Amino acid sequence: MDRFLLRPEDAAHALSIGRSKLYELIASGRLASVMIDGCRRIRVEDVEAFVASLTAEPIASHPASIVDLGHEPSGAIDLPVEQPLLFPDMPARARRGRPDS
Repeated sequence: MDRFLLRPEDAAHALSIGRSKLYELIASGRLASVMIDGCRRIRVEDVEAFVASLTAEPIASHPASIVDLGHEPSGAIDLPVEQPLLFPDMPARARRGRPDS
């Protein structure tokens, strides 16, 4: 016998999404669910209806960009670095440019 109700984990797996995303869909009302004695379940029909309601998003076409070889400024700005990058796992003396000994 096929199942009529899915656990959230099973519904998420069937939709190829994570549990958090599944709960977002339920909270937004896009995916219906039921509660049985405090257990949330999703009807198979509701999963199928959700999938049927999805439409393919059109691919945005971007105009081809033209690369300029330096006739005009690129807009990039080189900012001076006032402080060296610090890494938390480096010893304090090594961060100041001195070897740790």
